[in-house]
Amino acid sequence: MAFAHGSAGFFNLDNSGGTPTDLSSYTREVNFAPEVQIHDTSVFGVGSRSKTIGLKDGKVTVTFMNDPTLQTHLINLWTTQTPGGGQTFTFSYGPQGSTTGKRRITGECILAGFPVDAKVDDVETIQAALEVTGNVTYDTFP
Repeated sequence: MAFAHGSAGFFNLDNSGGTPTDLSSYTREVNFAPEVQIHDTSVFGVGSRSKTIGLKDGKVTVTFMNDPTLQTHLINLWTTQTPGGGQTFTFSYGPQGSTTGKRRITGECILAGFPVDAKVDDVETIQAALEVTGNVTYDTFP
């Protein structure tokens, strides 16, 4: 088996103009959580539940080290989004880095929020909440 250290990770998110931007140097942690709806189809008189699969969904939570350049990037994404505007941004995530043959997860997302935390005894971070829209692609870096 080939295990990897998390420090090799890669995270890329479009800027407000739609240009892919490598944010790895600000990224501390990425949590990609794909989900699928499960619907109960059980009826009267059965002894066990039956279920069916619904729509796929996903969320990406990214913890960034706070930096003015990163804040500007996220603020620009936030202000670009308008109700009903259909603006989405492409993300690309490589849990083991972006070298040839490493796993790549890509998709479109909406920036749902980015609280900026400051603690008296810790470094400032920004935890961006991204909501996946549409299909996610699982492949490898070329």
